[in-house]
Amino acid sequence: MPLLGTPISRLACLKQLSQSGDWRSQERVILEETVVPLPSQHAAQFLCYTPHTPSGRAGRMERMDGTMKRKKTVLVVVAHADDMEFMAAGTVARFVEERGYDVYEYILTDNSRGSYRLSREELIRVSAEEAVAAGEILGLREVRLAGYPDGELDRVEPYVLRGKVMAMVREVKADIVMSWDPFAPYEDHPDHRAVAMAT
Repeated sequence: MPLLGTPISRLACLKQLSQSGDWRSQERVILEETVVPLPSQHAAQFLCYTPHTPSGRAGRMERMDGTMKRKKTVLVVVAHADDMEFMAAGTVARFVEERGYDVYEYILTDNSRGSYRLSREELIRVSAEEAVAAGEILGLREVRLAGYPDGELDRVEPYVLRGKVMAMVREVKADIVMSWDPFAPYEDHPDHRAVAMAT
């Protein structure tokens, strides 16, 4: 809930951090501006955000009055191990780095197609390893694979896929869910459309 009151500057925010002892040289402090409507004017309220640090201390968002803003959880639901990286890796990286959100990726297929050089078994293994490695680079909390056959999600009953997605949403308590747009023009991959409709 935005707080009404006197607008504060970025300089004042940094000054308060340095005086309170929360300022640490190894941490980046990112300031996020929120416009707050007042009865007669608009005032800017700034949030001071301390992201995850190399020491592994959890990030937090703190309002200038000392109250905490709850960190959000994001679930990305995709068909294949490279879908998120191609379509939304920049957004996901910013969620993690700039906002401190917990991001989970749920990949519904086993990624067993798409290579003429690797066997099906090798491709499943390598794709899973690459997905986990990419998730570590982006700072994801978890990468989970459902293991449905690649290219055959349209053969799975929609209510089954929807149930899997809803179970994951409930498990991680997602505030934001990202997936394919089921009505995107020129998107004719059956797996992408199946995931989109289920999500």
